[in-house]
Amino acid sequence: QLIGPELAWRIQQDMDAMHALVHPADRAAIVDGDREEADGQLSSDVEYRTLTDSGEYRWMYSRAKGLVQPDGSVLWHGFIVDIDERKRIEEALHHASLRLQTLADNLPGLVYSYRRHPDGRREHIYLGPGGLEEIVGPRNAAQMRADLDYHDTLLHPDEKDSFVPLRPGLAADPLQFNREYRLRHDDGVYRCGSCGAELFD
Repeated sequence: QLIGPELAWRIQQDMDAMHALVHPADRAAIVDGDREEADGQLSSDVEYRTLTDSGEYRWMYSRAKGLVQPDGSVLWHGFIVDIDERKRIEEALHHASLRLQTLADNLPGLVYSYRRHPDGRREHIYLGPGGLEEIVGPRNAAQMRADLDYHDTLLHPDEKDSFVPLRPGLAADPLQFNREYRLRHDDGVYRCGSCGAELFD
């Protein structure tokens, strides 16, 4: 069922034929996947593509243990499962993520995502590559990328006490932050910007 009856029959006749079916780009991973453990046993844990009766390559996951025999040969016990659908979903998600990031990177202003920890400390998850430098200047931007809490030191003194998110709807709705406020640029001038965000508990 994994590769089709014709190729399965070939492997039953000659186990070495299995390696010939592996995608050329994955053959090194098959070899590198063999590891010697502390107890002297061998193990293999690898993902790879193998040819099927249809002429297409499908992703497989293999895990096995190897027992070294007195004559120096190795007796392998393991399993192989088809993970092609999972790998295709992962690839599609990866490409979708790249497209989304390209879109975010080219939007005017700054696209961001951050996590606020219980102690109040903020950790950035994503900060757009260029917008921050335009807003606060390259020196302040570098400080914010290293420590997101540095943002608060750039707030205009008149606005620090009102920098609080609100929950406009039901109690189950996410917190929202929508307002205009001033941040200090590298040149010392406070510049007004508009920020909109949702905060999830």
